[in-house]
Amino acid sequence: MPTFIQPISSCRVCSGESVRFQARVSGRPKPEIQWFHNLQPMLPTKDIVFHFDESTGTAMLIIVDAFLEHAGQYSCKAGNSAGEATCTATLTVTAEGKTLKPSFTQKLKFRSVLEGDPAVFQCKLVACPTPAITWFHNNRPIPKELRRIIKMESDMHIHSSSLEVRDVRERDSGSYKVFAINSEGSAESTASLLVAQREDIAAETFQTKSLITLKEPTREQFRGDPPLEQPEPIAKATSIDHSYTHKEPQDSRIDTKPKEQLEEFQAMTAKKKSPESIIYVLLCDG
Repeated sequence: MPTFIQPISSCRVCSGESVRFQARVSGRPKPEIQWFHNLQPMLPTKDIVFHFDESTGTAMLIIVDAFLEHAGQYSCKAGNSAGEATCTATLTVTAEGKTLKPSFTQKLKFRSVLEGDPAVFQCKLVACPTPAITWFHNNRPIPKELRRIIKMESDMHIHSSSLEVRDVRERDSGSYKVFAINSEGSAESTASLLVAQREDIAAETFQTKSLITLKEPTREQFRGDPPLEQPEPIAKATSIDHSYTHKEPQDSRIDTKPKEQLEEFQAMTAKKKSPESIIYVLLCDG
């Protein structure tokens, strides 16, 4: 019984653009292929071409110029004596006469990554018919490989494309360009990729830390260094007693307390004061 290894896929195109439906089928004996448009059998014409590659089992339907009447459901039917299999897809055709040359709405941007990390470039553009998009590295087309993944998506006249470089290496640095072209014109966008080695980053970090350490001197004294100069002690502020007792000037030639006055004073004190006071006075005078 026939089996579709790869069924046909739905697509959207501008009016006047070519369309290709492609499927891969397996089965023995060799299956017969039939194409249907909106459930009606199709016949080949100058604008509609059928092709079947027996070596790969690839069935193909090509519409040279797609117009609004070509829109709808398409089916590919494979049958042999063992049975039948069918796969279906939809074709959408935009308004007739609407064409746009490629114009980028989101251009490539500069990227800087560490060695071993991934780098992704993305872009968006408007164009009708759908443009052919090619990516370049240092002006050389980028081949499809496991480390470099190119993707493209389209929604009517809006298209987006991306390039992912996995496990970036130093030789991946340089200039990257995306080039889009259709029947109305072309456009391109360019950006650079800078790859930094992890050893360089570690060295720069060490140097930065060393500079920071030098800018922060300490007062720690190392062996062999001359002794640090000690700052002069700052004198402590002392309070000054501005209060004073007024004293009359004395003449050294005048005895202010002659002996007779002292005796008189003691006599007067003895009459008025208690014995304790007398003792205190005598002690003071003695």
